[in-house]
Amino acid sequence: MRTIRFRNLIVALFLAIIAIAFSADGQLIATRMITDLNPGSSGSYPSNLYVYKNSLVFSATTPATGRELWGFDGTNINLIKDIDAGSGDSLPGGFATYNGALYFSAYEPTNGQELYKYDGTNISRVTDINPNTGSSSPQQLTVMSNELFFSANSGTSKPNYELWKYNETTATQVANIHSDSGSDFSSYPTGLTVFNGALYFMADDGTHGYELWKASSTNATLLADINPGGESSSSYPQYFTAFKNKLYFQAFNSTYGYELWQTDGTNASMVADLNPGSNSSFPQNLTVFNNALYFQSTDGTNGYELWKYDGAVLSLVSDINLTGDSFPQSLTVFSNRLFFSANDGVHGYELWKYDGTNASLVTDLNPSGDSFPDKLTIFNNALYFVATTPNTGCEWWKCDGNIVALAADINPGPGNSFPQSPVVYNGTLCFSATDDGVSNWEPWAIWLAPFQITSIQPTGGSFRLSWKTVGGRTNIVQSSDTINGTFTNLSPPIIIQGSGNAVTNYIDATTAPARFYRIVEP
Repeated sequence: MRTIRFRNLIVALFLAIIAIAFSADGQLIATRMITDLNPGSSGSYPSNLYVYKNSLVFSATTPATGRELWGFDGTNINLIKDIDAGSGDSLPGGFATYNGALYFSAYEPTNGQELYKYDGTNISRVTDINPNTGSSSPQQLTVMSNELFFSANSGTSKPNYELWKYNETTATQVANIHSDSGSDFSSYPTGLTVFNGALYFMADDGTHGYELWKASSTNATLLADINPGGESSSSYPQYFTAFKNKLYFQAFNSTYGYELWQTDGTNASMVADLNPGSNSSFPQNLTVFNNALYFQSTDGTNGYELWKYDGAVLSLVSDINLTGDSFPQSLTVFSNRLFFSANDGVHGYELWKYDGTNASLVTDLNPSGDSFPDKLTIFNNALYFVATTPNTGCEWWKCDGNIVALAADINPGPGNSFPQSPVVYNGTLCFSATDDGVSNWEPWAIWLAPFQITSIQPTGGSFRLSWKTVGGRTNIVQSSDTINGTFTNLSPPIIIQGSGNAVTNYIDATTAPARFYRIVEP
């Protein structure tokens, strides 16, 4: 009987180099560079990846265009518009969808950095808030009550960042929160958050310092002076998170320090002085899970640990690091559990989960140090995250809820690819990464290959290869005597019947002692 050595499976789905790996559940994960937008060792540095309609839009750089707006429709990448014509940079960013159009901030020398609109076909500047060559630098674009709110600089003799809105016809200032006096005319609205039909944010009116404000379509009012004492006394409210019909946030008071606060839209109050006296508990990473508000905080005794508030009682979830701080962060709800990164003082920073009763280490990816899980992203019913190990460097990993496996090794071996800006688009996980660990930053994608190997069985002097695929596709089995050799067809085109998942197979009756095999879609 002939001995068959099944050395490798290669899947060709695109006219591009694709890396294939088995996921923790036996499925095949495919990874490829979407395009080498800036060929050579210096990449295009894609950033601000954002899904708009049926496309992925992002900012990227080429020598010919500078940093401009690009689009990917699932097949082709194209320059949407060279806003700052030639090699200049328009620096598009701050994307938000409003009434079916994409709004963002962009720069060109004649009008400065202003508000732009893309409707899927055309790009236009919608307003010039800071006239002539001045820049209004619109940011924190937020939709509320069929209007687009943002912070912008109207360009007086001093910086004048205030709250503005756009209604598809005109841009108007909602309120001049900081009077036009002093060395800076700006209130700097920050953290714009819609809650119960109103807009909440931090701003400085020049009298009370940075405090909690509330705005409607026509005006803005100081909701609470949490840290009284004049212009130099600020509470710096931030991390706004809605929970049980209230808005929660971190704020500072000179008596209590930085603690957890709440507002019902009328009044603001401190939830608890978790770290007693003027000491601070610094609540952050506020995340709603299982009918409670979870966050990182410290009571001054247990270090920075995972806490929760159910609307009535504030309690320590788990003292993960008994001798120090676990610093739980990147809190993400997946599969009815709360996943996060934490340091128990023994394993370093690793992936943890909380099931509503117990907090437990998912896996110790880097036994010799920290794996630093980050960029936790739900994709295809799994939790993907970026982590570092000595053997793989900084790469994508996948967790099905219990089992963790390497999802992609873009910079093979111990090199780093440093994935950034992940976004789920059209059945793929898109992101920016570098395959040389230094400068070759380009757009990449991960997806589940449209088939799964189910069995490889000997049948006499042959073998039967079976795989699960999707009805309506056409597959061809190919082979080569060497992995870098010419692959030739073993099978005729195999048309998969039906429209759902289907299992098909091919029996190899050839006599070659060893082969490399692949499945292709013509």
